Amino acid sequence: MDGWTKNIVVRLYREGNSIRKTSKLINEKYGRETVRKILHEAGVRLRGSIKAYVPLDELTTTEKEDFAEILGYFYGDGSLSKSKNSNQGDFTCGLTLAENEKDLVTRVCSITQKIFRFTPKVKKFKGYYFMKFRRSFGNYLDVFGYPVGKKSMLNPHFPTDFLDTDGKKISFVRGFMNAEASVYKSISVHQSVRIYVSDSKIRILTPLGSKICMKGQICYLISWKKAKEVIGEMPKKSNMLEDLKIILDELGMKSKIYPLRIYVGHAGVTSIHFELRILKKYIKRALDLRIVSSKKKLKKLQMLCGGSKVWSNA
Repeated sequence: MDGWTKNIVVRLYREGNSIRKTSKLINEKYGRETVRKILHEAGVRLRGSIKAYVPLDELTTTEKEDFAEILGYFYGDGSLSKSKNSNQGDFTCGLTLAENEKDLVTRVCSITQKIFRFTPKVKKFKGYYFMKFRRSFGNYLDVFGYPVGKKSMLNPHFPTDFLDTDGKKISFVRGFMNAEASVYKSISVHQSVRIYVSDSKIRILTPLGSKICMKGQICYLISWKKAKEVIGEMPKKSNMLEDLKIILDELGMKSKIYPLRIYVGHAGVTSIHFELRILKKYIKRALDLRIVSSKKKLKKLQMLCGGSKVWSNA
């Protein structure tokens, strides 16, 4: 592309035309991705990125608590990754929620519409909903400090600096528990952390476990009781569960973290699975603080507490 055409692209965009319209005005000779690249090389900041949203420090107290809840969902079952075909450092941003928890999908859409003035695209698949968020929202999360990539490999911490009030802590835990927790005899959360185990130890570990097939690949599950005799000292902790334990303690709920099992997958990829479980005598406290709001989980929690009132998600 010649310099004259590049200057036209920059001028059209700065006059307020969108990338799509700029592409059309130059007769679509160059596509939107090429237009983005030209603007990027010219040092032009794109509209519709994070500055389209209210800066975090300008949100109201209620909005900050709602954003904390969104963060909780994302730390539970969300993902943020760099877009493969973008020259602008854009991000692909999504959230997965269970098929029988449509109320949570509605809740997340309500929050994003209220604070950020958009609604994620929702697709229903067998067993789950997938919510796709705008790339600009992914950029917003990246600037905030949300981890980019697989959390099992990154083993990130919670954004504890942001969670500086009880309101934010409760909202964040609610989102995280809605996405990740199981309610049976208590409230429990599982997390996996990638670890390195030598090939020689993997050869010893695999016969000790159960062989299963996941996504067409053979893998092994070995109880921690058996695995620790081979691995020895705990190689890693789950930073998210350790942070969750501290927050729960600050909110008046004691919990314990246990290593459950070792997972050995394709090509020797190995993870340790942890469980955090809230002690039974604090279940009523969990209900009173409403640290889960999923209708399905809230109903189970109500039954554990002898039929206490169930709140709606509104």
